[in-house]
Amino acid sequence: MRTRLRRTPVAIVLAAAVVFTGTGAVAAPASAAPHAVAACAAPSATFAAWWTDEGWPRTGSNKEYQTTDPSDGDTVWIWGGETYRNDSAPELPSGTYNSYDADFLTSKGENRGADRLVRDATTHETYYTDDHYGSWCDMGTT
Repeated sequence: MRTRLRRTPVAIVLAAAVVFTGTGAVAAPASAAPHAVAACAAPSATFAAWWTDEGWPRTGSNKEYQTTDPSDGDTVWIWGGETYRNDSAPELPSGTYNSYDADFLTSKGENRGADRLVRDATTHETYYTDDHYGSWCDMGTT
């Protein structure tokens, strides 16, 4: 059984904001990023804080960590550190990324689910997905 923190729905922005010109034409702002997404909600921030405490390990391959669930003190497991290839649509901006689980497992070998944090190793820009890389929300730098 997976331990779930209470989740606030994450609204994903499906299209860039538009600007109406004086002629009634519609144009996307020049600064609109191809991965434009809304700010992230819990539990992503909780797990970003946990991985920050762990030093955001960059192992190249996935590593399992045994730890204590801060919400109830139970022993739990979590995976992270593998290189993320950034080959899923929608792609993130160019960078060198690592992937980290954003959910604790209550037993070894349990299905890891779809929640992930992906962090750029250079800029520390962090993204959250709750549908296994199908969409993103931008958490900023962590």
